[in-house]
Amino acid sequence: MTAACIVCGSDAAFRSRLRSDLVECRECGLIYRPGAAEDRAEFGETYYVEGVYSDYTAEREAIRRSAAGRLRMLERAVRGRRLLDVGCAAGYFLEAAQARGWEVSGLELSPYASARARASGIEVHEASILDPPGLLPVDAITFWDTIEHISDPSLALTNARRLLRPGGVIAISTGDRRSVLARVLGRRWRLLSDPTHKFFFDEATLSRLLSNVKLRRVAISRGGKWVGLGMVLHQLGLPGATPIRRAIAKTGWNPAIYVNLWDVMTMLAEPSS
Repeated sequence: MTAACIVCGSDAAFRSRLRSDLVECRECGLIYRPGAAEDRAEFGETYYVEGVYSDYTAEREAIRRSAAGRLRMLERAVRGRRLLDVGCAAGYFLEAAQARGWEVSGLELSPYASARARASGIEVHEASILDPPGLLPVDAITFWDTIEHISDPSLALTNARRLLRPGGVIAISTGDRRSVLARVLGRRWRLLSDPTHKFFFDEATLSRLLSNVKLRRVAISRGGKWVGLGMVLHQLGLPGATPIRRAIAKTGWNPAIYVNLWDVMTMLAEPSS
């Protein structure tokens, strides 16, 4: 039996034409993997090295470069400087935030990634936002390319809302399954290839999910981000790209390239009551 839709509550769903393991809600259009649960084993070393990523550690400078714009957005939205990053991986965004004067902490389910963040001196809890440890209230909570991995986004956002200080905000970036690129590519859309993605939102379903947990969308954008050349070659998957990528990696050269395919949306939200 198909689980009820987390956005509209309907249990009327049909098998998606995009993938056989996905269903689509007939009422609101949310696409999801029914019954998918969080599993730490999904995010082991093979996820970060020659898996979804070519080599996550090689993306450090590109991630920190992308962080500058994201932090400017948060700094315009809040006065305080206490930040929690949910799904922080190896903590590269938090490193950039700390360098700008933020007091930072992170939540990361992966033992592999969280250990690397802590080795860099970043405060990271190996835990899920679905069952968070005792945390101090914060001014900003970020879900950068994370909400789609979480088995219960409603609970995740409810828990995040409780951790906000007055005037705080939540920032979420995730794929837009109704973007032009997603619709043109169909089942070949790159975000469908990650088996740990459990939900595929669009602007309407993500906004409605926020409203369900008493969060109000205050801004939406579709900016790009900096990505290492190695990651670009890895995701393109063109014939001959892998040996070229590995040869380049041996040199330690991984220039950052700005990429915007307009298929990722970033929403900023605040408590509505």
